[in-house]
Amino acid sequence: MREIDGLDARLAWLLLLSAVPGAAGGAFLESTVEDEFGDPIVIGVNAIVFVVLLEWADRARPIRKVPEFHVRDASLMGVAQALALAPGVSRSGVTISAGRWLRFDREAAARLSFLMSIPIIGGAAFYKGAGVAREGIPSGFGGAFYRIVVGLAVIVVLATGVR
Repeated sequence: MREIDGLDARLAWLLLLSAVPGAAGGAFLESTVEDEFGDPIVIGVNAIVFVVLLEWADRARPIRKVPEFHVRDASLMGVAQALALAPGVSRSGVTISAGRWLRFDREAAARLSFLMSIPIIGGAAFYKGAGVAREGIPSGFGGAFYRIVVGLAVIVVLATGVR
């Protein structure tokens, strides 16, 4: 078995680990979240509760940087990220809050939150894309489809450095 060498490789594996709770929750609770948590009152309450938690977490004394991100942190921040399945809960806000609770400084918490978005958003796009491939493009969506393809192409070109 190959050893995980260096911060970048370890971080990549931890970011994938952090996506597991949100991916599992999204796959198993998709209809429940849409049906049960879409009430405007629940959305408003979530928005208020989680901004209060962010403010409270932001008062923690930061002592940690990104290189100190470990399995426990990825797991806890991943569970926090899964809470963003509920409407009104900001994915970045809840993961930054969790990072601040884990005593990461603001820059580290924000960076980790951003990096955590890559596998979870990519996975969600793949999951929804597979549904579109299976069931076809929903009516009324076809006119916007080409813009999504072009946008994804631009992102891939820029991300890979191919110009």
